[in-house]
Amino acid sequence: MKILWVTPKPTFPCEDGARRATKNLLGAVTKAGASVYLISMQSVIETRCEINFPEKNSFNEKFHCQGLGVATTQFINYKRMNTKSFPSLVKAVGQSFLPPFLPATVAPFACQKVKQQLMHLTQNKSWDCVVWDGAHAAASLWEKSQMKVPPHFGKSIYRSNNVESDLWRTSRDATNNPLRQALLFQQEVLMRHFERKLIENSVLTATVSKEDHKRFLDLSFGTGETITHTPIGFDFPLLSKVAENKEKHKAKTSQQLRLLFVGKLDWIPNCDGLKWFLKNVWPRVVSGRENVILRIVGSGDASWLQPLFVDQAKIEFLGRVDDLDAVYASTDVALVPIFIGSGARVKAIEAVVAGCCIVGTRHGVESAGLHAREHYLAAESPDEWIDTIVNLSLTETENVASRAFAHLRATYDASLVAKQFLAQIEKCLF
Repeated sequence: MKILWVTPKPTFPCEDGARRATKNLLGAVTKAGASVYLISMQSVIETRCEINFPEKNSFNEKFHCQGLGVATTQFINYKRMNTKSFPSLVKAVGQSFLPPFLPATVAPFACQKVKQQLMHLTQNKSWDCVVWDGAHAAASLWEKSQMKVPPHFGKSIYRSNNVESDLWRTSRDATNNPLRQALLFQQEVLMRHFERKLIENSVLTATVSKEDHKRFLDLSFGTGETITHTPIGFDFPLLSKVAENKEKHKAKTSQQLRLLFVGKLDWIPNCDGLKWFLKNVWPRVVSGRENVILRIVGSGDASWLQPLFVDQAKIEFLGRVDDLDAVYASTDVALVPIFIGSGARVKAIEAVVAGCCIVGTRHGVESAGLHAREHYLAAESPDEWIDTIVNLSLTETENVASRAFAHLRATYDASLVAKQFLAQIEKCLF
């Protein structure tokens, strides 16, 4: 099978859930025998350069393709919206009232130069299908409120990482400012229309979570035949190897409980959840348990965290790390205090694969297919979080982690997910 695979950002560096989801599925699909021609879109700094046809890849192709097995990798430049500049943000929102009538986060992918680059890179070639890995990249073929996919691309497959319109709705619900609510509602409506058209023009929509699958069906965006659930695949090591690695990194103080928060630190669900935890939970955990430490790991703008560290004890901020596996190996409990957002919780699954016990909210964890008490420890209110962490034994963390590992391996094994995904595509194509 020949597949054109289009992503809205390069797969490497693999610093967030969407990149990890793409990397894992792509690598497993090529191992299963599919021939993949990969095109990744990359942003240029808005104030410093113009968009031109790239004479050569600005990313090292060998590094980008590491472990993916793709036949070819190409890159397309687009001008990213500067969300930190208020004038730029106002301009972007204002332009969404004009053709092509797309939300501010999607519109940069729909400019004519992006489409020209896409057509240039795909001329004189053909594929059985095109996989739009995330909604944004598909905007490059948006014309007059419709998706227009060239015949040589083959049939469209939409790999959905989120219900994008629900992210706008969540932001709208979180503000009391009437003007901001009105603008966010307009963006939500535009995104919902775009998502609907993308799904209608795709022979298959594969969501990363069962909740997103149900949500699309509830919105009548498609049927059970065209919308399916294809989880994120992971390479599961032997459980004995995981246990051996954890033993090597055992805490020097035998009763110390090592907690970890991992996530992109400028993604709103992560920001809100970590702020809530540091303000409402952590001070009382420290006062209630002596041997405990919290490490915070993640890329992105973390300047908002600095004020929260004032007078906070037993916190280590590591920021972006090169070897996340080593961090997981020296962790007993991974925290998932997430209350908003959709999609699969990649970091929750990742923590389980590394042999960590999870304490988290149902919203943050259950989309990964884990069940409270058996596979993770559920906590919603501050009191529940505090009670769980203060009274948690290391033996319990090991038992919960082992059960979660065995449970997820049956669903998220990368080779099984890839075979399932390719079988779904073949059913739609042939």
